[in-house]
Amino acid sequence: MAYIRKLTSGKYQVQIRQSGLKTISKTFPRKKDASLFAAQVEADRKLAQSLGDPLTSKLTLTNLIDDFIEQYNKKDHDINTRLNW
Repeated sequence: MAYIRKLTSGKYQVQIRQSGLKTISKTFPRKKDASLFAAQVEADRKLAQSLGDPLTSKLTLTNLIDDFIEQYNKKDHDINTRLNW
């Protein structure tokens, strides 16, 4: 959700917050610029989520290791021991 507020300096600050993601904050001289920025960031986040962007999805080391083991086809027999460690 984007919030736009007018600062005492006359500029406009945009704060975009979404659960589980980093808060984005930026200041603009015009409210129109702030609104365009907020709309673009929210659209980019929605697109990234719909495409399964790894930055916005929950990815754990365990999942990465499991995926690696499934695709691993070399002759290193100690790889499971090292990854389990």
